[in-house]
Amino acid sequence: MGEYDSSVALAKRLIKKKGQPVTLKTFANTPPADPDQPWKSGDNVPTLQTINAVFLDYEQKYIDGEFIRSGDQRVFAPSTDTAEVPINPTLNGLILRGSQIWKIVGIKPLNPNGQSILFEIQVRQ
Repeated sequence: MGEYDSSVALAKRLIKKKGQPVTLKTFANTPPADPDQPWKSGDNVPTLQTINAVFLDYEQKYIDGEFIRSGDQRVFAPSTDTAEVPINPTLNGLILRGSQIWKIVGIKPLNPNGQSILFEIQVRQ
């Protein structure tokens, strides 16, 4: 039992109540097909996870046009998917929200004491 278990449970409950199910798509490179050519990476293998997430607009004062652009969204997601499997969003990943495809451009984990509670993910279309 972790020190922040009640915080994890609260984050999951609020995100499920105020959010919606979306698909997190991450990619992992397989080892190179030819060990003599390590510069040729293997295939990008996608992993799909259904997660609950809350989408919020950035406040105008934070939009600088470089790091945060107009139209970017803040996505709050719990540390596990709907099947209680830990998630690991990556910068080359995607969030699929209905017919919308959002590219992950920033990730801020909230993990005090090493226990993952939630992720704040910056996404862009």
